[in-house]
Amino acid sequence: MRRTTMHAVSVLALVAGLGLGPVATGGLGDLLDNLLGGGGQSTQPDNPPDAGGEPTPAEVRRMGRVAAPDGVLGRGCSEHAWTYSVRPPAGSDNWSIEVFIKDADGRTVASSLLMSGQDGTSGRRTSGICRSGTRAGTFTITGRLTYTDYPHSYDGWLTGSRFTLRAPGLQWIAEPLDGRW
Repeated sequence: MRRTTMHAVSVLALVAGLGLGPVATGGLGDLLDNLLGGGGQSTQPDNPPDAGGEPTPAEVRRMGRVAAPDGVLGRGCSEHAWTYSVRPPAGSDNWSIEVFIKDADGRTVASSLLMSGQDGTSGRRTSGICRSGTRAGTFTITGRLTYTDYPHSYDGWLTGSRFTLRAPGLQWIAEPLDGRW
């Protein structure tokens, strides 16, 4: 768990299509280095001395979840349903969840962004997954929650889940005609 001070800049970069993904390692300095093409290290500490009250990873996991049911990985691209719920701490009405769906090889095949003021604290969404970019198997859905307890922002991973997308076709069980193998 770490505190971020400029998550809004990260969200704006995602919305603007800069393809930075979530800021996973540093603070504003690392984000600006990524935006401006620099490669230097941030001089801003991840956990300044006054960061009291920061939730533990287990506390953040209990604040919500993302889940998806098993399904079929159809031909071409198709929408797959998933659900979310979030319970940020009292007094924290400014939150966002970055949702990632990864295939069995660990590649992100879909992502989505949910934000307070735009999305409810629970709901159902869909994400497009293209068969040309992955294969049937076990997928993982995860969500990174960021919320503001003014003047600080905190982030961490919600409870995620695994689900299976199988190849289309007949599902049958082979058994011998005479009852014996």
